[in-house]
Amino acid sequence: MSLSIEDRYEMAYAMQDAYPEFDEFAEVALAFLGFKMTPMQREVARFLGLPDPRKFVGAPRGLGKSFITACRAVHTWILNPRARVLIVSASGDKAEEVASLIYKLVNTWDILEYLRPDSSAKDRDSMVKFDIHWSLKGADQSPSLSCIGITSSLQGRRADLLISDDVESTKNGMTQRERDKLERL
Repeated sequence: MSLSIEDRYEMAYAMQDAYPEFDEFAEVALAFLGFKMTPMQREVARFLGLPDPRKFVGAPRGLGKSFITACRAVHTWILNPRARVLIVSASGDKAEEVASLIYKLVNTWDILEYLRPDSSAKDRDSMVKFDIHWSLKGADQSPSLSCIGITSSLQGRRADLLISDDVESTKNGMTQRERDKLERL
């Protein structure tokens, strides 16, 4: 069943009221994914919810940084459905893994139904390029979600939230020259 535009806006306002803080949303999202939030994950979520635009999360492998960051992208759309999220990783494949989680959250979680794209209205609907429903997103040529590898062309890309996930790899950071290039990118 398709939602009316009025229903979408009503759901959007309800979600904004229900989840003004990211850490609260992250806990519910992780529960939806089958996980119980740990104290360290809560701390990461609180940190990611702070207004400082330049954040870096360094934590042990297996903590769920990518999961929590994927939830942060969805929360960004809850607060601002017009926001554009760009995921950059060492390779496009790694960026697509994070995008896949975001895509699955939006497309399988009932409380996010109002965000789902309308492919009949030409909304993009793939893990690589994805649009929030046109009635909420408004007119914008940039996708709501896109993902690329760090060595891809970044020129012309627009983002309100940039997620850099595992940008450095053995392949692109082996020499000092490669690390300098990576820093410039």
